[in-house]
Amino acid sequence: MLSLKCSRSLIQISKSSVFMSNSLSTTSVLYDIKFRIRNRLPVNANASGPLTDGPDFSYLNSSKPVPLNKGQTRRLLKQQQLAESVLRLNSEIQWSFDEEKRLQLEEEQRKQRILDSKLKAKGDALLKDK
Repeated sequence: MLSLKCSRSLIQISKSSVFMSNSLSTTSVLYDIKFRIRNRLPVNANASGPLTDGPDFSYLNSSKPVPLNKGQTRRLLKQQQLAESVLRLNSEIQWSFDEEKRLQLEEEQRKQRILDSKLKAKGDALLKDK
């Protein structure tokens, strides 16, 4: 039996058959993720940065804009949706504050009308008002 070890797989050759087994190690990958989390780095190093956020190329001697690649377009749309939802939720919060103030003002006016209807001038003060 002859055994060959490649960088990613083990190949065993015997007289009757060939066995091939993949033996990949994930230890370095797990260590890298733990290292990134421990040092407060993003888990995916390609998610953002100067190489992924910037343009792939530029035109020389031209003011023509460079077209956006797929990742930039996806991130731009995601940021726009996030901004829209923030603005919508902010307007809902502002509406609830305004509505609460309006309800408090109406309640105070209602109480004041009740007090005004209960307290009426009598006697000489009643004649003087007319």
